[in-house]
Amino acid sequence: MVKKKQQQPIKDLKMIDLNKLYSAPVGFSRIGIDNVIEELIKFKHRMSEIDEAFFLTGGTCLGIIRDGCLIEHDSDLDIGIMNEESLYMIKKKLSKYYDEVEMADYTKGLNKYNGKRLWFKKYFGKWILPIEVMVHYTKNNYVFWNRGMGESFKKKDWNRKGRCVWNKKLFDKFEKVRFAGEYFNVPSPVNEFLATLYGVSWKIPKVYKDWRYHCHNLHQGWW
Repeated sequence: MVKKKQQQPIKDLKMIDLNKLYSAPVGFSRIGIDNVIEELIKFKHRMSEIDEAFFLTGGTCLGIIRDGCLIEHDSDLDIGIMNEESLYMIKKKLSKYYDEVEMADYTKGLNKYNGKRLWFKKYFGKWILPIEVMVHYTKNNYVFWNRGMGESFKKKDWNRKGRCVWNKKLFDKFEKVRFAGEYFNVPSPVNEFLATLYGVSWKIPKVYKDWRYHCHNLHQGWW
């Protein structure tokens, strides 16, 4: 019997010098960090009004926990929810507040198991602030989301499919973090959540050319 090789997370992290990559203001600095914070607070209030729960994830969670502020070279706000049905209600109720709405709602074909997510986009002149709402799914003792890797991610035999995976216990309850005078939910314990996603050195600021290279819990294939 041939033993199946265990899948491993990405290890070939490729860090770059931000100053060499960009010659103009990037990320939130183009929009104005105060504008981004204001949009995050507005989103929180709108979610409260329609009684939908959410938590901060990704770079938004990382910046607030590690630095006490949003990461200026980040380019979107990362929002997590645990209920797929809520995604449709959120889209219906909040779309009127934004300049553009985009939804990844795969139901059949090769992308049937690609994770469902929603982008609310707010225009600031020629710049766009996306608020990405991602459904997090549960399987056995894990919470995960599937994602298409895209053409820009060159990894042998990956077939452009990947998933980020956490221990379910991190989502059994949420802790609250205070930011900009408001309280936001984050997975608990949040330090363990961030260490799973960004590695044990998550407290050290780093910049990568692509979000897929900094995810330490990114595995091949979809669930």
